[in-house]
Amino acid sequence: PCFVPVKPLLAAADIAVANLETTLAGPELGYSGYPRFNSPAELAAALKWAGFHLVSTANNHALDRGEKGVLRTLDHLAAHGLTAVGTYRSWEERQSITMLEREGQRLAFLAYTYGTNGIPLPEGKEYLVKLIDWEEMAQDLIRAREGGADWIVVLLHFGNEYQRSPTPEQEE
Repeated sequence: PCFVPVKPLLAAADIAVANLETTLAGPELGYSGYPRFNSPAELAAALKWAGFHLVSTANNHALDRGEKGVLRTLDHLAAHGLTAVGTYRSWEERQSITMLEREGQRLAFLAYTYGTNGIPLPEGKEYLVKLIDWEEMAQDLIRAREGGADWIVVLLHFGNEYQRSPTPEQEE
């Protein structure tokens, strides 16, 4: 019901993007709010119904339910036809560039986060979440262009909560 007022606006968009600042890991991993989120998987169906096309999963809550949470979230989003960017199942998937095409234009989407609230990436599975890394971001931009992107959209999740003006790091 919370999406009813915005559904007409989202329906009018060629591409509607959401930041999913929670996991969809299922009840067996426990539903919870702050500080480690896990929401019902039905949220994926609601996002699709509302008109979203792409979901950024690169944010500080991506690892709130560990590797299982990342993988289950990706599975639930995919099951409802939502494209996810920023978290991945493998190194190969992480290296692919997420592209959507609209009106003959190819748009590449890249997503990164400043961190995961102190939850470390599992050793050997650093592919799970794209962190802000200038070198990797530069390589992704090159690969997006080489892959035929007409436009590149970079979704950065960073900053200080409740601070309304940019930090020097954000400006950089």
